[in-house]
Amino acid sequence: MPLEKLEFENDIIFIGGKNKVREWYISELHNAGLKVRCFGFGWPEGKLSYEQMVQITRRSKISLNLSNSIPKDFRYYLYLVKQIFRSISFGADKRFAIASSLRIAINDFISSFIEEKAFEQIKARNFEIPAHGGFQISQYALGLDDYFIPGKEIVLFSTVDELIVLIKYYLFNTEERERIRFAGYERSKMHTYALRIKKIFQGIDHDQGLHNCE
Repeated sequence: MPLEKLEFENDIIFIGGKNKVREWYISELHNAGLKVRCFGFGWPEGKLSYEQMVQITRRSKISLNLSNSIPKDFRYYLYLVKQIFRSISFGADKRFAIASSLRIAINDFISSFIEEKAFEQIKARNFEIPAHGGFQISQYALGLDDYFIPGKEIVLFSTVDELIVLIKYYLFNTEERERIRFAGYERSKMHTYALRIKKIFQGIDHDQGLHNCE
C-alpha cells in the first residue's frame, strides 16, 4: 500500500493492552496536557480490527510504542500507592481491595529487579507501526537501532520526561515528523515476514550446499 500525505484525525494514539505500567505512562502524559487515545483490551475505547488498526495508525500524527517493563521511576511507585488509596476509598470490600492492591504493588516492585520484564524488548509493534504508515515514538530496546536509524526512521525515548518533550516537539515540527514517517515506512519494507522467511530458506539452502560439498 503506497504511503501518501493524509489529513490526520488524531494527535497521539496508543494501541495495546492496558496494564499498570502503560496506564501510568498515559496518566503522566495527560498530566502534561497531552491527550492520548488508547485502544486495546482494558481501555474504554476497546479493541480494534486489523483494518481499523491500520487506518487509525495511518491517520494519527504520533503512534506510541509503550513499554511492558517496570520503569525505574519513583513516580511509578507513587502512582501505585495512590491507586491503593483509591481502591480503599471506592472498593466495596475494603479489606479485599487493600490486600489485592498491596499484592500488585509489591509484585511490581519485586519484578522491577528480578524479572525479565524489567528490561524492554523489541516487539512486533516496532515494525507494524511504520509498515502501516505511522510515525513511531518507542521506548528504547536493545538492538532496535540495528533495524531503524534513531531520529531518522524512528524516535526513541528512555524516560517519561523525555517522552513528553519528544511528543511536544514532533507535534509542532510537522515537516520533520513527516520525513521520519516516510523514511520509517520505506525501512519497514526490509523487515516484512515474507523477506525474513525468504532469508531463512536461503540460509537453509546455503547450509545444505556446504554439507553436500563435504
